Amino acid sequence: MLAASRRVLPSAFVLCLRTLIPALLVLATACQHPSLIETRPHSAEIATATLGGVVHEVEGRAIGPAVVELRRTAPVVGDARVANGRRSATLELAPDGRFLAEGLEPGAWELVVHNAGRADFTKTIELARGETHALALDLPLSLVIAGRVVDKYGEPVVGVRIGANGAGGVPIAWSVPADALGGFRLVGFERGECWLHVDALADRASLEGRVTMADFEWKSRAGLEHLELVQPIERALTVAIVDARGAAVPDARLHVAGLHGCVTARELALDARGRTRIVQPEGRALSFTAWRTRPRAQAGERELVPESETTATNVPVEDRELRLVLP
Repeated sequence: MLAASRRVLPSAFVLCLRTLIPALLVLATACQHPSLIETRPHSAEIATATLGGVVHEVEGRAIGPAVVELRRTAPVVGDARVANGRRSATLELAPDGRFLAEGLEPGAWELVVHNAGRADFTKTIELARGETHALALDLPLSLVIAGRVVDKYGEPVVGVRIGANGAGGVPIAWSVPADALGGFRLVGFERGECWLHVDALADRASLEGRVTMADFEWKSRAGLEHLELVQPIERALTVAIVDARGAAVPDARLHVAGLHGCVTARELALDARGRTRIVQPEGRALSFTAWRTRPRAQAGERELVPESETTATNVPVEDRELRLVLP
């Protein structure tokens, strides 16, 4: 009996060690790498926030269709994560100007109101865990930019859209369509300069028949209310590279300067007939340089042929074909 119990005890001891040792190894690894320990934060630490509000113009007037964009800029100090919390939201205003965003991560948020015909309005908000934040915004009219868009004959360009861009071409005011007299009005600007951007308008009836009005930019500043923007007609200039006999030279190289007002030359691709088509606002002047090319030692590469250069400077953009003859 005693011998039997002695045989059982070592077996039980070995079984206990087999169970305990893996657990100790897991615990040691977790102590060396705390990130592996799964923790479940308290409900107070994962509580999200709610932001609601109403947006009006001064004196409580409705601003019409608008969008509120929310972007989280920084978390709460010391808060590593928030379970299921939203970090951005885009909401359309209700007809009465109200909006509601739920499930937001606590921390600093940037609120931007986008409204056609108005400079973007931006506000920074701090949201705490579990907070329901109520906000009332009265957007000021501030400075105005207004005027009308006409063609080169003084006729109003109806329906074209006008917006405003800041530095680097970043939009700062959503565009609005010109009215029946070509008029437009943008509000909510601070002092300073901006660029008015006028979109292209295709298939417009004009004194020249059906034309496309080119998109263009006009440098302006806040506070100007009697602008007259002359929108140019879009023209298509075809450039053909030929030799002295009039045969196409499709493997020529063509550079142009003056595209979109840029003085830096850029290369244009030619089709199988040695042609390219450039669409630009009329009144622009471009400069062209063309060269013959020949194969290089490396397969598939080509180099310029010395003394094969042909140039054409101050070429107006018109609906015509320009032929550059290579020697």
